[in-house]
Amino acid sequence: MTKITITAQRPGSPDAMYAASTDACTSVGQTAGAALDALSEQIGGTCSGAVVVLQNLRGGEFFTVAEQQRLEELLTKWRLARGSEHTLPNEEQAELESLVDRESEGSARRVESAAG
Repeated sequence: MTKITITAQRPGSPDAMYAASTDACTSVGQTAGAALDALSEQIGGTCSGAVVVLQNLRGGEFFTVAEQQRLEELLTKWRLARGSEHTLPNEEQAELESLVDRESEGSARRVESAAG
């Protein structure tokens, strides 16, 4: 299963964009949906299923602002490393994967909490 993470780039600014990323591809768009559509075109039929994590820009009880900020920092480092055909140090890669998993779990818990 492919993990797709969607994050806001420069949130709140007039030129805000969204980035959708997998381990192998990144795309951008003016909306989260546009970024996801562009990424879907890149990966085509190469994945049979996907989990999409849309980064919530507000902190909460299930994923804090500090965790969001660290996730964004690590995603930026990961994109830069990938762009220069490098990888993150093992420790940072493990932290990034852990944060993506926690954000995904937090999203599921928010849904469960809202459903009642």
